[in-house]
Amino acid sequence: MLVGIMVAAALVGSLAALAICLQTRALVVRQADSRLTALAGAVAGQVRVALRGLDELERTMGNGIRGRGIATPEMFAAQLGTWDTHLALRDWIAGAPQVESVALLDIGRRMLVTSQAWPAPGSDPALRSLSARLADEAAPPAAIQTGGGPDEHAFGRDGHDPHPPTATSGSVVAVQDGGTPAVLVGRTITGLDHGLLGFVIGRLSLSFQDQQIADLARRSGTVIRLQGGNGATLAGTRGAGGGQPGASADDWLEVTQPVEGTPMHVSVRLPRAVALEGWRRLVAWVVGGAAALNLSVLGVGLFGLRVVRQEEEIARADGAALEAEVALRISHAELRHAQDSSEAQQALERQGQQLAAALDNMLHGLTMFDEQARLVLANRRLNEIVQVPPGIIVPGMTLDAVARAAIMAGQFTEADLQALRDHRQAVGCAKRDVFMWELQDGRTIRVGHAPVERGWVMTFEDLSELRRASAMIEHLAHHDPLTGLPNRLLFRQRLEAALARVRRGEGVALHCLDLDEFKAVNDTLGHPVGDRLLQLVARRLQQTVREVDTIARLGGDEFAILQVGVQADTDCAALADRLRQTLSTPFEISADQVEIGVSIGIALAPQDGLDADHLMRCADLALYRAKEERGTFRLFQTEMDAAMQARRSLERDLRQAVATEELTLAFQPLVDAATGHIAGCEALLRWPHAQRGLVPPDQFIPLAEQTGLIVPIGEWVLRTACRTAATWAPPVRVCVNLSPVQFRHRGLVAAVTAALSESGLAPERLELEITESVMLSDTATTLTALDALRGMGIRIAMDDFGAGYSSLAYLRRFRFDRIKIDRGFIRDLVQQPDAVAIIRAIVGVGSDLGIAITAEGVETSAQSVLLAELGCDEMQGYLFSPPVEPAALQALLTAGPFGTGMAAAPEVSAAAD
Repeated sequence: MLVGIMVAAALVGSLAALAICLQTRALVVRQADSRLTALAGAVAGQVRVALRGLDELERTMGNGIRGRGIATPEMFAAQLGTWDTHLALRDWIAGAPQVESVALLDIGRRMLVTSQAWPAPGSDPALRSLSARLADEAAPPAAIQTGGGPDEHAFGRDGHDPHPPTATSGSVVAVQDGGTPAVLVGRTITGLDHGLLGFVIGRLSLSFQDQQIADLARRSGTVIRLQGGNGATLAGTRGAGGGQPGASADDWLEVTQPVEGTPMHVSVRLPRAVALEGWRRLVAWVVGGAAALNLSVLGVGLFGLRVVRQEEEIARADGAALEAEVALRISHAELRHAQDSSEAQQALERQGQQLAAALDNMLHGLTMFDEQARLVLANRRLNEIVQVPPGIIVPGMTLDAVARAAIMAGQFTEADLQALRDHRQAVGCAKRDVFMWELQDGRTIRVGHAPVERGWVMTFEDLSELRRASAMIEHLAHHDPLTGLPNRLLFRQRLEAALARVRRGEGVALHCLDLDEFKAVNDTLGHPVGDRLLQLVARRLQQTVREVDTIARLGGDEFAILQVGVQADTDCAALADRLRQTLSTPFEISADQVEIGVSIGIALAPQDGLDADHLMRCADLALYRAKEERGTFRLFQTEMDAAMQARRSLERDLRQAVATEELTLAFQPLVDAATGHIAGCEALLRWPHAQRGLVPPDQFIPLAEQTGLIVPIGEWVLRTACRTAATWAPPVRVCVNLSPVQFRHRGLVAAVTAALSESGLAPERLELEITESVMLSDTATTLTALDALRGMGIRIAMDDFGAGYSSLAYLRRFRFDRIKIDRGFIRDLVQQPDAVAIIRAIVGVGSDLGIAITAEGVETSAQSVLLAELGCDEMQGYLFSPPVEPAALQALLTAGPFGTGMAAAPEVSAAAD
């Protein structure tokens, strides 16, 4: 009987221990799965935000290109395949760390320009493949594709994209194993007639994703990977099993979360051994304690059985002493049973100690209550979470007493605990549940509730660090990493939210800011100083505007301010004036004092429109007008749009003129002051327009420089001038003007070489004229190009000498072959003695340095005589000849020398200078 009872007790104890172990294991696994699901969702959301940001960037770029009035693919390629576009693309993505690069392709899928390098590298198979798919797309919404294979999915077609694009958006491409992983987002660009012009394709920065994922994985102790539709790893830990050799799928807990709207997914894995580490220790101690207890109980039973058998043998051998002997044996057995019970009690105590040690080493806080809501057990981790000293929360306390202890510790409020009670009552005590408990101090606790026999178990996990990491990822996706200001994506969202309020009666002002002289700071003091300047500008802007307003860095030195609650024009004008004064105060950066200014364009809603794109366009137009004057602000006016439309019309005509070769050259002689013979001719660009007449150079040449058209125009001028001069007799030199934009294009030396080779003109017969503005930008590159041209035997002249403020300094940097004195000094030469003194000084400098001197704008005989007396080597002006057509020039070349005061023959046709 006794043995049976002991065996039954041992069996019941073992089964109870097994049940506790299995319930605890299931709870730990569920909590680990919930944690992995939250991590996967955070990473998937961050990737989705990055994709949407890149798509928004491309959509804005596409709208901007459409707004420039480009009508044909040829115009698209000519205007955008420039060095200036490369710089603009670099500025566009400067505030978007999640974007690696942006490229523009023409309809032939040839890369025109990219933000990564200039000139654009050779063909990129991934970009060509994506652009081919974009060209085949018939539906207008954006498309995303991963895997570089058959997996396709529409980005924005699932109804979650609040900004439907104006043109077809392209695909996300994930390269398979064996290639370079890449995620691309592309968009077709259409013209005003909706015809295809080209493609814009952006590459998501997988290194940025790697960095964010690695930080989150390190904090959470997990393996996180961003994978394509076919399972290839795009970012995160690569290799099976998270990089651990010999790992199988059964060794891991894994959760996958799709990246909404794409075939990509996020995989988060946690070694099963890590997840169950605390549970395994608990099992070891519980099983060990139960085994020890069971062995003790069984030992007592076996010993009792043996005693009974011995008593039976004694009884059969000696019946007379049965009662006395049995009484004695029973006494001994009772004594031994008492001793064995004491040993069993000690074993139970050891088991309890082992269980307590296991609970104290769990990663989560654990509590167990009985059906009367009294605490059965609580581990040490619970004390750490609620920050209560050991010994305060002890078994036997009621649930209310535990709550009061937590409140007394100062880490929880009555509202916190009431939220916990309300949730338990809403869900029900008999149901399993996992939920987030948001505390008043900002912490987030994941609470698990599971009913057990005669009570319930609750676990607590502090997710505050995980939440902070997720919030950091979200912040980086919507803010500029250099200044910490909102980026273009977040600014667009806030602008649209503000415009929604405008429809209910609120006024809004949009300020677009462009820093004056910022490029000069970068060029002279270096990019680190420029970056520091941008940070200081951002700080001053934050100190100037209200907290309810939004400041954003759109890229480069472009900022925007969203001013809400505007009642009248004077409100935004007052803010703009404060901004001008704030940014005009010098900045102290290291040992340098940096002075800049700001130009501001302002658009108002609802007066100027209620569409975000339209309002941005209006502010840009106002900014364009403000930048013409520098250091001021302008509010958008309707005539600005008309002026811009006129400018775009002129630009379209100019592009057409370049494409159809409607431009012509005229040549104006340069006369040797000593002999009167023509020493050379300057090539001057002319544009005879069928409707506009002869368009003045000061109207279309600045436009060509702003749009980048000056590069193909300049190459045409070089080729045509050299080809024409090769036919001249006598073989005088030809002078060609170069634009600063041609030097920035970096292909100038090759273009000059090709023009000479094609025409057969000797290099010494070509003279290239530059202004000091060429020397102001990227001086090292400019000097390298000038040295290369000089090395070919070409002569270099400085045009309009004296018109700037630092021409003499440039004579020290580069030894010019010729100086052309600006016509402003020649005009007043006879009437103003100081002009004579200046020219005498210039001639003296030229004589000392061995530089020839040419005087421009000579129109009278008195000027000619005085210039010859002052020592000028050559003269140019209407006194001798206006610019003439190439056919008329030959007559001047073969005529005799010009005499003093002689003008060109009347029969020579003249073109406007």
